[in-house]
Amino acid sequence: MTERLASLLRDQAGGVAVPDPSTETILARGRRERRKRRGAVALGTAAAVAVVGGGALATAGLFGGDGEPDAAAVPDSMVGPVFTIDTTVYYGPELHTAEISDEAVKSLFYTSAGVVVRHGENSESDGGGPQRFSLVRADGKVERLGLVTEGTVHASDSDQPYLAYGENRAGSLEVVVYDVLADAEVARIPVTGTEDNWFPLSIDGANVFVQAGHEGGVHVVDWRRGEAAPSDVLQSVWAANGGRVGDYVGDKPVVRDAVTGEVLVTGPPVGYFEVSPDGRYAGLVDEEGSRGGETDEYRVYDLATGDHVTFDGYVFDYGWTPDGDLFQLGEDSVTTCDTATGECTETAVDLPEGVGGEAEPQPGDMCEVNEDGTMGGCHVAEGPRPPEVRLGGRAYES
Repeated sequence: MTERLASLLRDQAGGVAVPDPSTETILARGRRERRKRRGAVALGTAAAVAVVGGGALATAGLFGGDGEPDAAAVPDSMVGPVFTIDTTVYYGPELHTAEISDEAVKSLFYTSAGVVVRHGENSESDGGGPQRFSLVRADGKVERLGLVTEGTVHASDSDQPYLAYGENRAGSLEVVVYDVLADAEVARIPVTGTEDNWFPLSIDGANVFVQAGHEGGVHVVDWRRGEAAPSDVLQSVWAANGGRVGDYVGDKPVVRDAVTGEVLVTGPPVGYFEVSPDGRYAGLVDEEGSRGGETDEYRVYDLATGDHVTFDGYVFDYGWTPDGDLFQLGEDSVTTCDTATGECTETAVDLPEGVGGEAEPQPGDMCEVNEDGTMGGCHVAEGPRPPEVRLGGRAYES
């Protein structure tokens, strides 16, 4: 009887039509597997009391999420250069386009649901009025989200469909996590011991890393559990992606493993490290060597080996693709660079006139210069302006 049943089962199984596996699924899973483990455990968190919804939740030692949360890579059709020229979004290896219905684009965010565009009445980030958001899906469909913010810094995790931002409530911070697929807020966590009204932050897996205030220090928020506590290790988080965190040791920028706290690379005492969207690389953003400076170059480190490759040009002329390559725009081309080898490939593209050239002051522009030599406020003259360009993958694009 057992042998006959086994034979019948084999015969039935042989007649079942098995569909070919999805290439999209295989590639997405492969990209997830090659990434380092997620930063689901907070770094060196001191014993603390986290206030959640008015109640006290005692926490001690390390805490984090319950494993890999909803991991899903950026859609393959968007893995490539992503940028905007005025209100047109260009994305992916084929440089498909989508239109944003607003006056100007402020910045771009990679998520597993597609590219989220922050836009509004002008291209300014700080003091630029209401910030509106649209989701550009893999098929090019644009969906206006219900989220509207003002005067806040936002961050995303390319493996999840979430935006995170800090909101000032009576001088204290509340970390908000927003699901762009559901178009709904999914978490709001009060963080005690914070002040100021501007909270730069990063989201990576279950954790949101957020500056505590003008005196420095970092709070780590496990947004899934609703827990928050100050870190004993982190000084300042510029970017967290793929389980890696940009930080400082003394006056030197470093990149740490977000689980162990191990320092993976250390840079010279200039600027900060910006971790690539996939967490495999980190670019040294040397603001002292800005355009026209003595070090007009961009050094990018491989976080697995510690080796680095140097790219010529102004650091902010480069964007990151979702899978960790660099790209920049020319007058009639897009150049994509392999961050592992430094090899670059230029592709001819029909771009609007004025893209890729030097940004020159316009007649009638009047700008103040601060005491430290940085540019202050400007009065902008009326008349034609060059196209506004925003590059994907940049932290705190402004």
